[in-house]
Amino acid sequence: MQPFLKNGLYPSRTKAKFFIQIINIYTTQTMSIDTQEKILRTASEEFYQFGIRSVSIDDICKKLGMSKKTFYTYYPTKDDLVAAILDRAVEEMDKTATFMLNADNLRACLHRFAANQARDKSDVRKVPLLLRDLKKYYPQLFEEYQKRIFISQYEKVKKALQLGIEDHLVRSDINVDLTSLLFAKIHADTVRHLELLKENKISVSAYINNTSAILIRGILSPEGLVILDQHD
Repeated sequence: MQPFLKNGLYPSRTKAKFFIQIINIYTTQTMSIDTQEKILRTASEEFYQFGIRSVSIDDICKKLGMSKKTFYTYYPTKDDLVAAILDRAVEEMDKTATFMLNADNLRACLHRFAANQARDKSDVRKVPLLLRDLKKYYPQLFEEYQKRIFISQYEKVKKALQLGIEDHLVRSDINVDLTSLLFAKIHADTVRHLELLKENKISVSAYINNTSAILIRGILSPEGLVILDQHD
């Protein structure tokens, strides 16, 4: 017996075909998203390990077991792929900042910041080749990347500082706009200091965490410092 549809009606062949088309469209879209995600993940790994310049589309397709024709369906040029990877990087960085800074109060923000520092096990000698190549060979994308990071960090830090002053965890005599600017610049300008970091065997994450920690300690009230030190 055929299953009933709404109002007790049997599905007509036209309706059945329509439902099949909808299912096929959904399945195709899902497969497309999965393929795109695999390309982004694989290309990101290769670029971070070997640099953008040293990795070709042929290398990525070989790694994926994919034809170049299929690859170009998703990313017509290597520039498009690099731009998509940067979009993903900014999104991930924004999620991390949102998690640490967009709490109900600065007490939770401090706990999250301290916990994030404790999880940082990065190799201090590793400086991403992707970022160095980005600065050298993709200057326009590099500047856009810097700008997006700056705006995101500035807005989130400013909100966290305002919450902190209200909770008496941040000194009330600080200049909120200037302090937010300093935090944002630390994150956005990291790529500009890559050669210096490499010479001193310092990772990008270590640079950001340590400079941020110094700045944070300078703006916290005694009560705020107690919370931060609970994780040391």
